[in-house]
Amino acid sequence: MFRFIYKYNHTNTPDIPLAQENYSFEEITQLFEWRDHYSPEFQNLKVSHSMQEPADPDDVCVFPIDFQSTPIDSIMYLVEKICGDAETYYPNNKKIVLLYTTTEPFYFRQEDHIILKVLQKFKNINFILSGSGHTHMTTTGEKILNMPNVTFIPKLWYFDRVHLNKNIKNHAGYHFLNEEKDIPKDIPEYITCPNKFLLTMRNPRPHRLIMSSLVENNETLNATRYSRNWSANGLYMQDMLQDKEIGIQESTYQTYLMFHSLDVLRKEVNEKQYRTIIDTTFDYSHVLDMDSIADRGRPAPWLYDNINIVIVAGGEGQGYGYADEKQMIPMYYKKPFISFGCKGMNEEMEKIGFSVFRDCWDLSWSNADTLWERVNGCHELMKELQALALDDMVAVLDKTSEQVNHNYYHVTKGIFRLESNEQFMRSMINACR
Repeated sequence: MFRFIYKYNHTNTPDIPLAQENYSFEEITQLFEWRDHYSPEFQNLKVSHSMQEPADPDDVCVFPIDFQSTPIDSIMYLVEKICGDAETYYPNNKKIVLLYTTTEPFYFRQEDHIILKVLQKFKNINFILSGSGHTHMTTTGEKILNMPNVTFIPKLWYFDRVHLNKNIKNHAGYHFLNEEKDIPKDIPEYITCPNKFLLTMRNPRPHRLIMSSLVENNETLNATRYSRNWSANGLYMQDMLQDKEIGIQESTYQTYLMFHSLDVLRKEVNEKQYRTIIDTTFDYSHVLDMDSIADRGRPAPWLYDNINIVIVAGGEGQGYGYADEKQMIPMYYKKPFISFGCKGMNEEMEKIGFSVFRDCWDLSWSNADTLWERVNGCHELMKELQALALDDMVAVLDKTSEQVNHNYYHVTKGIFRLESNEQFMRSMINACR
């Protein structure tokens, strides 16, 4: 069966500064806590904390490397070293180098050729690439995934991370602020804010710029508890860049995101749509739950009080399958939700037993080919729901209640891990046949 092997005690990337707390593969998946619930073929999992520990003849030797949000080119020299060690470690055993990220979609960017070079060098090793979905693909990325010794396996790693931090380690303030029960005194407009929908957006990614232009220029704003914390307005930009608490790095990053998103959207939308997006982006921000861009956007329960449906701006607008804490938060707060962004988010959640309320409203738009169609489809659904008579809206919400309770139980008890882990390990077996 699988033997997970670490060269340096519990890691294969020593001294690499990761974005979040480092958890080994078996810790973030809680493999051993759930072992008795798996199929018999997955109950004999093993871990070696050095390359000196022996392997059994039938062990599939897995070398896990979680690079999180670290630029992947900065760790490829370590990956190459691990690959070299894997080749000499019990040469007759099957080998898997698992290159994965537990904080992001697996993304291919400007350094794809470095990944390709290493994967081509070690043709006798099976490589599994994994993230919570992936972003848009490059030509080199597609070439990588077409290699016979490479398999891409999506897994909602951030679901694992959020559940582990909140329900097992009991970390306060991670991902969302469920300890902050009272409404802050410095946002009096919250009391009169419309509350049919809740839509909060922190970073100015392309799909969020589209949604901000749709909501702010339509009647849906009158039904939405709404915030976006960005603006290209000169005074806003000046305040942001001069705010020492925010810092130069965060200010530069936010500025880059906003103008990069506008650049992306030039090719994604028509001229009229683009002009509306630009005009909206230059308008002032809508601040409700975040003091500044330095706020990490961890929502509190009061934000979800007395709202009907959460509109979730996914972490990525392009690519496939990226769902993260933004979808989990309404589950914890027992609210129905509608996600917009990349394709496949709903399908990946459904694969591991979550409800996306498919029988409560039409979600066919969520897998449309273009970014505009996916975001506009969500906004059209908001308009339909907003137009419902009170009794009809109550009926829709009643229909969601059983699924809301199912999602809460499924996420808080961690039952989704059984399906997620077993699906992942079965895909790993298939990858090295």
